[in-house]
Amino acid sequence: MATMCFERAGDSYWEKKSKAAGLRATANRLHDFNPEGANATLREAAEIFEEIGMANSAAKCFSDLGYFERAGNLYLQTCEVSDLKRAGDCFNLAGCYETAAQVYARGSFFSDCLTVCAKGRLFEIGFSYIQHWKQNENADH
Repeated sequence: MATMCFERAGDSYWEKKSKAAGLRATANRLHDFNPEGANATLREAAEIFEEIGMANSAAKCFSDLGYFERAGNLYLQTCEVSDLKRAGDCFNLAGCYETAAQVYARGSFFSDCLTVCAKGRLFEIGFSYIQHWKQNENADH
């Protein structure tokens, strides 16, 4: 209903936003009964959210679909610290351990950074982060 109102008003941004929100809600309702249909619907919502610049909403949809690398890249677009954590988590789930480590380090999520370095067997990179953090800590005191 809201989508039609925005369409008639000629407001394409709100029309698309309303449509994507409706698709996401439909996908959530369909998930248990028709997982394939739900995924197709959620993918359409994600693409619309991405098209209108709603990176967080698009990333959440892509993450729910299992497209973790794409979701991680979208979270990086927002450049907020909490989104860096989400981006790192997505890259970790995608198996992109070096990228996850870089993102975690950028957001100062030290434990997550070192955990993903160990998981990805990136011992040299993990050690370099430890050295970098030690140098920065010494410079602060």
